[in-house]
Amino acid sequence: MVLALLTAAHAAEPRAPDEAWHRQPIEEKANPHGTAYTVGRGTWSLGLVEQELGLLDNLDVGVVTPLWALGVPNVHGKVTAVRTRRLDVALDAGAYSTGLARFGVPDGRLTVTPVGFTASGVVSRRFSVHGGAGWTLANAHGALHADDLSAAVLAATGADIRRELRQALGDGGGVYAGAHLTLFQTRFAADWRLNRRDSLVLASNTWVWMSGLAAAGVGVDAGDAELQVGASARVKVPLGNTLPSLTTLSWRFDWPRVDLRIGVPLSLSNPFAWFQAFDLQLVLGPRQPR
Repeated sequence: MVLALLTAAHAAEPRAPDEAWHRQPIEEKANPHGTAYTVGRGTWSLGLVEQELGLLDNLDVGVVTPLWALGVPNVHGKVTAVRTRRLDVALDAGAYSTGLARFGVPDGRLTVTPVGFTASGVVSRRFSVHGGAGWTLANAHGALHADDLSAAVLAATGADIRRELRQALGDGGGVYAGAHLTLFQTRFAADWRLNRRDSLVLASNTWVWMSGLAAAGVGVDAGDAELQVGASARVKVPLGNTLPSLTTLSWRFDWPRVDLRIGVPLSLSNPFAWFQAFDLQLVLGPRQPR
């Protein structure tokens, strides 16, 4: 896939007749990733993980194709609500949903809705800073009926307890669980532009806390009525120690038709930081100054 992207980019890339690309004037708002900037109207940004289309000069929509391939429908978008010479502010949101049957919960579903904002400030022609926050709303629920529970026990132990479970819970009874959680994240990035092509990007995304409501219990089929008995708990957990921040330092190459980011995590304790350190984007369509 990487080879195909590079080959297509090489074929589509225009040649600057008079000057090398890296000697062109620096564009302060050229980086739409992790900032308040967008890719621009009619422009496709096709990456290894995310793919975006600019519907308007200040509005992008996109998907994460690998998640679709794994059976997780998703969509995300970003709109730059405030646009000035030095300061831009963008709002972003997304939606991800999948069933839990593959994990042994036939009636289960997980829905994740991230929302947030990012402010980008141009300090000078070469230096910009970006900061913001995000909230990820996660809703999970599921139930295992008597037949599901007995099948799981039979597979694990070889013991058939379906009759006993049906007698205790009824035909429609079982166990259930659900959770409504909110995860809070801070965002920070800074980029130092050496020329039109090359820049250094420091990015740090940190999960701060998780809060919400979790419940679990037993449901009993009583004929005309279903009785559910259980317990619920409100939780608020700091995440700083359990989820290390995604902090990376990368070199970004910004060619006319290719964006390439190569970097290293500053903390090796979080393996997901490698996904932030590396990326490759093929840019198709008009690429206008933002």
